[in-house]
Amino acid sequence: MKTDGKNVFLETEGDAWFIRDGNRPYEEYQSKGTQFLDGFLSKTGLPKNGRGRVILEIGCSSGYNLAYLCQRHGLKGFGIEPSAQAVQVGNEWAAAHPDISVHLVRGTSDELPFEDEMFDIVMLGFCLYCTDRRYLHRTISEADRVLKHGGLLLIDDFLTPVAFKRPNKHDPRLFTYKYDYAKLFLSDPCYSLIERTACFHNGVASFSEIQERTSVSILYKENIDDVYQFSE
Repeated sequence: MKTDGKNVFLETEGDAWFIRDGNRPYEEYQSKGTQFLDGFLSKTGLPKNGRGRVILEIGCSSGYNLAYLCQRHGLKGFGIEPSAQAVQVGNEWAAAHPDISVHLVRGTSDELPFEDEMFDIVMLGFCLYCTDRRYLHRTISEADRVLKHGGLLLIDDFLTPVAFKRPNKHDPRLFTYKYDYAKLFLSDPCYSLIERTACFHNGVASFSEIQERTSVSILYKENIDDVYQFSE
């Protein structure tokens, strides 16, 4: 029987990843996606007072990225993460810093425990590449469901011209999948690519290394009436 990657992350690999690479120091580390979004929000002049601005990070670890963005831009932050240890650490940190609004829940990207169109910003930071393929389209659907029209979607992940499947070096039961995941949203006319930057995974600085190419993409979710023109 094929391994269910979601259950592996919930049972073992989520905590293993957190111990191995996810337990980052607050205020000392921000992902490339977080830095890019921070600069974008500052540049575009979106309100920083937090009125009506709610952000979700899918695959949030202990919430250090959320905490940074919430503090910088007056956002109310929610995160979902399969690692029980990461969620515990994050919520303990949030309880000790009540001036920064961050709340984490344990769960997976294919079943988000949030209301429709609840968020102004949804972040998918290096989680799609390790999402079990049977849950990929559910994840895309769930991210779309909870994002408001007029909201922003950030995707920080691989940027390969073709789809690659590779064994997960940390757990032989799992695979990683490299692709340009923005394409899965951009096939919908309600999504527009408004900002993108190219990066490199693991410090590799050569575009010739196809599988090391990554990007941070910011998509805007258009209002339906703006993209579907009425015709008789």
